[in-house]
Amino acid sequence: MEATIKRIAGKLITAEDYAHIHKCLGVAVLTRVIFSLLFGAATVGTGWLVVHMALAVSSFQFRVPKKASVEHVLDSLYRGQVLLFSLRSVLVILWVHLEQYCNTIQHGSNDNNTDVSSWYCGSVYGFSSVRIGRLFSVITTHVLADVLAMYLQTHNEVRGVRRAFSQNEKSGKEKIYPKTMQLGRLFFSLAQCNATSQLVFVHNLVYVKVGAYFTMVVIQATAFIMTLRKKGLLSPFTWKIMYTLFLLSVAIQMFLLCSLEEIIYICILSVIYAIARLFANINKIVLMLFVFVLDYAVFDAYNSQFQLK
Repeated sequence: MEATIKRIAGKLITAEDYAHIHKCLGVAVLTRVIFSLLFGAATVGTGWLVVHMALAVSSFQFRVPKKASVEHVLDSLYRGQVLLFSLRSVLVILWVHLEQYCNTIQHGSNDNNTDVSSWYCGSVYGFSSVRIGRLFSVITTHVLADVLAMYLQTHNEVRGVRRAFSQNEKSGKEKIYPKTMQLGRLFFSLAQCNATSQLVFVHNLVYVKVGAYFTMVVIQATAFIMTLRKKGLLSPFTWKIMYTLFLLSVAIQMFLLCSLEEIIYICILSVIYAIARLFANINKIVLMLFVFVLDYAVFDAYNSQFQLK
């Protein structure tokens, strides 16, 4: 046992993280995530957002290849995406905090002396200002991710876990068969599409806040899983099972925050986005704008019937 612990520690402790900042931040985040999954959805405090962003920034001290390979899924683009999409979650959560504040002062004002006319509590052409801010934050981070991909000349490649799953990796007798690869990539792609679209249109603020947080957690945990894979501490089959179970556990946490009507509504719009993105290859920015506007039309028309607030 002692020899095993020393072998694992020897692979995970590197000279690049000489102050152990990245490892300490990672242990803190991992402990919190496990606690949240075991005992209920996480409360999202500003302090933990800082810790998550510090974890993403501290990863830049490590040397990674410019382009990914079967052995090295973690590359310069993936690291940049982890930072940008972590920032996306942080911005969405901050916008949700602001929207909750606006709702509080608007619903709690019973006199004419309370000023709720600030731009961030108002609307633009019928669209909530804070939700426009949330939409703009999501679009901006995706545009920056595309710019980074073009800069690194990897814009049209399949990235991250979907690319890793598509590789017909072998370890001893383990083999990922074509049908399994197709289903795995489809499942991971649907999960990514759902995470993106739901940050844009969902009205349940607790759902959005916790969903944004767990989206960031999944992205950062995936980087850790890929590190374990690269170090030979996880087999090809094991990391895919871990990642799948992680996604499913997060999905269960999210469903517990919604009524059945909300779940149906969210699933319908999410499926529209995913099908249009994956099978019709429609531009993701166009789709974000589409589901944002479609949600307002549907939500306003059927809110009283489905009680989606």
